[in-house]
Amino acid sequence: MKIKAVIATDKGIVKSVNQDATMVKVANSKEYGRVALAAICDGMGGLESGEVASSMMIKVLSNWFEETLPKLLVAGGDTARLDNDASKEDITNTIIRQLIEVVDYANDSIVAYGKDRGIELGTTVVAFLSIDKKFVIMNVGDSRIYSKSYDKDSVCITHDQSVVQKMIDEGKMTKEEAANSDKKSILLQCVGVGNVVVPEFKKGYISLDTSFLLCSDGFWRLLDNKEIDAALKEAISYDEEKINHKLNDMIYTLKNRNETDNISAIMITCIVE
Repeated sequence: MKIKAVIATDKGIVKSVNQDATMVKVANSKEYGRVALAAICDGMGGLESGEVASSMMIKVLSNWFEETLPKLLVAGGDTARLDNDASKEDITNTIIRQLIEVVDYANDSIVAYGKDRGIELGTTVVAFLSIDKKFVIMNVGDSRIYSKSYDKDSVCITHDQSVVQKMIDEGKMTKEEAANSDKKSILLQCVGVGNVVVPEFKKGYISLDTSFLLCSDGFWRLLDNKEIDAALKEAISYDEEKINHKLNDMIYTLKNRNETDNISAIMITCIVE
């Protein structure tokens, strides 16, 4: 499977620093082929706090990808016949268990960092992993992942862990009301704030050429579904230079719409060969 990956990020028009942290890592494995990990973390806290939390989460994910995941891939090759689809499926379950441990470790580290310095800080995290034509996504907070294949409409495949989303789910608020609510930035889950974090996980199979858009709330909040759908569709046929240009055009549009938050997006396109 061929992977195209582009990162675009901007501090925006108000904040003095960019508290978002981003990452894309791609590697080759003998048994599972191309493996890719992408993540966006939207840090929260005072100056020099939010960016610390998001960077710490990214570092823990990066270390897992570089040090722990390769051992799992080798172990899988030694203990299971990889021409068996059921054996291959098992690795995504193991990956999810490991990512739960990764989030727990990052959460403990960020909480300890804050207690030592008498500050409060935290971060959202949204991550995408592709392996052997399968994908695993993880979400804590209100950063999002959208996906689109040529023959399907784009969909948001994460579910915001936020107060307004909970109220929408319960029928107490419309999406339009949520967009203007003073509670729209209040999260139900955040890495680094409490003792327990419960990530959301989903997994699936990449059977067609598909684009995945990871983005912070500063990116998705002022875009409509048609704009996101068009960007995802174009990414399937665009090269990385054109995708980069498209994402930066969208950031420029958001700044003109007076988006006050940091703005970050990662486009991952998986081309099935």
